[in-house]
Amino acid sequence: MNNPLIDAGELPRFADIAPEHVVPAIRELIAANRQKLESLLEGDAEPTFDSLVAPLEIMDQALSKAWSPVSHLQGVLGSEDWREAYNDALPLLTEYGTELAQDARLQRAFAAVGDSLGSEADAARRSLVRQALRDFHLAGVDLPDADKARFKDIMQELATTQAAFEHNVQDASDAWSLHLEDEDALAGLAAHTIERAAVEAEERGLEGYVLTLDFPTYHDVMMHAEDRGLRETLYRAWLTRASDQGENPDWDNSANIAKILALRYEAARLVGFDNYAEYSLATKMAGSPAEVLDFLNELADRSRPAGAREVAALEELAGMRLEAWDVSFWLEKFKQARYSISNEELRQYFPAERVVAGLFGLAERLYDIRLTAEEGKPVWHPDVRYYRVDDADGGEIGGFYTDLHARSGKRTAPGSPTTRAACAWKTRLRSPSATSSATSRRRATVGRRF
Repeated sequence: MNNPLIDAGELPRFADIAPEHVVPAIRELIAANRQKLESLLEGDAEPTFDSLVAPLEIMDQALSKAWSPVSHLQGVLGSEDWREAYNDALPLLTEYGTELAQDARLQRAFAAVGDSLGSEADAARRSLVRQALRDFHLAGVDLPDADKARFKDIMQELATTQAAFEHNVQDASDAWSLHLEDEDALAGLAAHTIERAAVEAEERGLEGYVLTLDFPTYHDVMMHAEDRGLRETLYRAWLTRASDQGENPDWDNSANIAKILALRYEAARLVGFDNYAEYSLATKMAGSPAEVLDFLNELADRSRPAGAREVAALEELAGMRLEAWDVSFWLEKFKQARYSISNEELRQYFPAERVVAGLFGLAERLYDIRLTAEEGKPVWHPDVRYYRVDDADGGEIGGFYTDLHARSGKRTAPGSPTTRAACAWKTRLRSPSATSSATSRRRATVGRRF
């Protein structure tokens, strides 16, 4: 069977990729990678960076090239078939990633590569190997067989539980809506938000307006809705999604949270840490949980006086004690009163197309590159655009997609309108970088994100 996830070409073949392609492609690529790994590790020749690490990078890139569109599509299409395919393939990837990270032969090979790199060797190569050896330990390569097996089981459980957590949040967000028949309740909202609410109501066969929990709607209500009760309703709905305070117990993530915490703790203990915080910091700049807490406490101490003054100024303007759902609204009022600045008034001067053009123009000046929209490229939704990236001499160095608009089924950013709204896709880089190695991506699969 011609599988578009394997025969992808330069860009994913979005029009051809279907959920039934996922598991066969992942199985085939993992089997091929395992066979290639055996070839790399056999023989008596001492491994080198070029003979071991570079081929591993190529192997992992092939797998990543197939998995990236799968992970992406299940998060932006809102399809049960895509979610099922993602959930079916995730254990295969988790097992493979843990298997690599716990392979003592591969660890010894990396150690030999490290020994062969002298002080004059490229710093990126030396750093890569050093971090790879660290990550072998973090994945339990040194453990007895029984503990290794338990660590693998934990990784599988974590992958499944974390996916369930994300899906619950998405489902709870998509399911929530508020039907309003009186347009006066929407006073203060932007025209495009009201129009979108009217279209949503029409599509549901209802009169009036339907507000949903997509981030642009939520953000507009929090900042501009004159109806305080409306702000509180959406605030509480947003904060209680997929919780024991939410509307549907089927999406309550309480049990998932408890399970994730317990599994993280057990995994960290298995590889020699007192708690998960210490395990997490093993790959970060901070040296200990105490150091992190000291930093946060100092930051709070320094920020609290200014924050208290700002809240007092807002409450003076509002003439009442503010709740959480009031702050963004009265901050907008404060800016208008004090500085004659209104985000909504500014919005008309910054439509999406103009903002994108300005952002790209700045990037071109800063990095001496050229960004050009290209038509006819494979996309997953009509709103999506593809941009080619050229260097100063006109040579193509990559490309990316933008997906700027909210819609049902698309993951919603918890704190930023652009975190999920703009989706980038790196493609066609000319050569693998020593610092973006297979090792780092294996670490993400195995558990650096658990």
